[in-house]
Amino acid sequence: MASYPGQDTGYIPARKKTMIFIPSTEGSHNPKESTTRESIEEAIGIFIDLTEDLLKQKEMDRKYKVNSDYFNKKGKEKDTELKHKNKDKDNKSEQQSKEKEQKKKAKVKDAREGR
Repeated sequence: MASYPGQDTGYIPARKKTMIFIPSTEGSHNPKESTTRESIEEAIGIFIDLTEDLLKQKEMDRKYKVNSDYFNKKGKEKDTELKHKNKDKDNKSEQQSKEKEQKKKAKVKDAREGR
C-alpha cells in the first residue's frame, strides 16, 4: 500500500524509522474510523516480535563487538578496518603463543635444575 507518513515520523530523531499500519474500517482520518480488536492484537504481536528481534540483534552486536558505523562505510573502508582488526587478533594470538612457549621453556629449565 502506498503511504506517505512523513507527518507521523518527521519529528522522530532516529535515522531509521518503522511504522506498523493497522487497518481502519472507514479509512484513516475519518470520524467514523474504527479498528477491530483482532487487528490491534495482530499489530501488538508484530511489534513484540520486531522488538524482540531488534534486542537480539543488539545483543549479538554487543557480543561480537559490531560497530554499527561499520555498515555505513564503503568497500575499501570496510576492507581496511577488517584487515586491521584481523591483524590485531593475529598479533595478540601470536603474542599469547610466544608467552606460552616461554612459560614451557621456563618450566623445563626449572625441572632440569631441580626447582
